[in-house]
Amino acid sequence: MAQFKHYLDYLRFVDIVTAQRRFIHPEFVSKFLEAIEDSNVRYTRRFEAGQVLWRAQLGCDCRPTVDVTDVEVIEERPIPYERGRMIPEAKHVREGGRANPPNIPYLYLSADRETAMAEVRPSLNQYISVARFQLVRDCSIIDVGDEKAPPRKDNPENWTPEQRETLTWIMISDTFQRPIVPEELPVGYIPTQVLAEKFLSLGFAGIRFRSAMRPGGVNFVLFDQSSVECSEIELYKTEQIHFVHSQVKPSV
Repeated sequence: MAQFKHYLDYLRFVDIVTAQRRFIHPEFVSKFLEAIEDSNVRYTRRFEAGQVLWRAQLGCDCRPTVDVTDVEVIEERPIPYERGRMIPEAKHVREGGRANPPNIPYLYLSADRETAMAEVRPSLNQYISVARFQLVRDCSIIDVGDEKAPPRKDNPENWTPEQRETLTWIMISDTFQRPIVPEELPVGYIPTQVLAEKFLSLGFAGIRFRSAMRPGGVNFVLFDQSSVECSEIELYKTEQIHFVHSQVKPSV
């Protein structure tokens, strides 16, 4: 059974796949991914068919209101996008995302409506189309969506394999949650894309992870869009946005 050899193995993995060897992995990355395979049982969760998930997209369609007498368009009323617009197509996925490489569409969803809307980062007064999805079959999913307590703070060089494993999966969870700023793209998504492809190769249907945009919110990414069906689509408008800032002081 493969194990994590050092408590900082995950950081070394990130450095290699982002700055050294991306596609043909050296032995260290192969061994690291083997350890992921052998330790994922603690992070596997089964979701049953019928589980409700939500997906939001910025914007809406418009339906013209016509004056029948003069055959004249009086106004255009906003309506939510149609179902086809709420599911990504490969031709529109030109850039990679948190889990998907470029041109390979995965479906990003949230456990509740409010988190789905927060994830698309709407502007004030912007319309948001929100779709309700349901799983059509039972799915095994990698779950890094719960907060885990880190190992005790003694000398990490003396940690047991179980403690190293716990810290590694905490780092994975934090990476899936952490927002990637534009300056980090596209490299910032590479570690999670590699991990997602590993999970896909192991037969998992997707990943559950924490939302950074809404405290307590949870997101999902599904590898196969046929795992869900869209049951309804609603339209919302952003009425208020709340920001919290903190000063960053220069380091001494």
